Amino acid sequence: MKVTEKTHAKLGPSGWDWWSNCSYAPTLCEGLPNPSSRYAAQGTVAHEISDRVLSDEAVDAGVFLGQVFQVDGFDIEVDDEMVEASTAYTDYVRSRIDDGGVLLNEVSVPIGHLTGETGATGTADAIIVNGNRLIVIDLKYGKGVRVNAEGNGQARMYALGALHMLSSVYEVAEVETVIVHPRLESGITSELLSIGELQEFQDEVELAAGRVLIATEDDLNPGEKQCKFCPARNGTCPALNAELSRNMQLVAPATAQDFADLTMPKQAAAIAVNEGVTSEKLSEFLRAVPLIEAAITAARAEAERRLFAGEGVPGFYLGMGRKGNRKWVDGAEEELRKRLTVAEAYEKKLISVPTAEKLFKKKPKTWVKIKDLITQSEGKPSVCKEGDGNPVYTPVTATDFADLSAQTEADRLLS
Repeated sequence: MKVTEKTHAKLGPSGWDWWSNCSYAPTLCEGLPNPSSRYAAQGTVAHEISDRVLSDEAVDAGVFLGQVFQVDGFDIEVDDEMVEASTAYTDYVRSRIDDGGVLLNEVSVPIGHLTGETGATGTADAIIVNGNRLIVIDLKYGKGVRVNAEGNGQARMYALGALHMLSSVYEVAEVETVIVHPRLESGITSELLSIGELQEFQDEVELAAGRVLIATEDDLNPGEKQCKFCPARNGTCPALNAELSRNMQLVAPATAQDFADLTMPKQAAAIAVNEGVTSEKLSEFLRAVPLIEAAITAARAEAERRLFAGEGVPGFYLGMGRKGNRKWVDGAEEELRKRLTVAEAYEKKLISVPTAEKLFKKKPKTWVKIKDLITQSEGKPSVCKEGDGNPVYTPVTATDFADLSAQTEADRLLS
């Protein structure tokens, strides 16, 4: 089964973080291949089945379970997780439509008036008009990087396009942008904007688009957001190459002496941080990690592209991955029921907490009682970047116990 093809503008909303932060990137990347990934293909399929549900082409996402879609050379099978995520998204969209409200699903909105690109459009996942409020909803299927609605340029560009398209039909007084991240905890965020605030962002978009027109190589600006999906991240971008080289000077290959102590953990890394590196330099390197990871991902994608094209990559080859999970064909259930008891042929398990929460959505008083039966382990301390929003963890150090030792000794002498 194939997904619906969509066109992409050069300065489209989905690439806002890319071209607004690095104005020469669109010029540098002209003609460069931009291989997709299996994760991106999964997101495309999730959008496709959600669209079909909201367009009433399908009763619910569950009808697609087990079906395989072809996307960018990948065969993506709809599994339980995708069905659950798509259902959460479509349920949310429908819950936001008031009586008399209007839903426009997977709709192309004009953006050429913002970027100067003739006939350019962007595809908004869902647009709802409730009275004088315009709601723009964007589905994010991935779970590696959290995307929030506040200050989200992509969602705001969709909103500007929708406002331009619908202002002659509806009198809009305020705009709400919503990001639905169904595979993440607390994955729904929103931002309410006045028309004035949205128009201020329009000025920002027009200025950014203008910078693209006059940008030169000196305007290349490597960064986490703009480099993550940039076609030039595979070694084509001179600014990124220089940035990576500079940051990699903070680490050095490990030597035999580093492993002389056999008490070292077996997982000891083959790369060690140079001795004497300051905490400031270490912070600088950690901020560059997303750039390094993006370069690694791009290198793997480019190697895969060349190998599939029949080009050699010394030391690497195309090999068959592990086989998929075994599953029953049509007719297997009937045969098993002939030869096994019901208890043997079927498995029963308790539904998950998220599933139970959905079932009790219309019974809040009962859910309050059920919640007492839920436990959740505490998170583990990990390195977070400023702005992540995670609660601060204060580690216990030896100095925290110094006074306790003195107090214990004093108590012993006085006893």
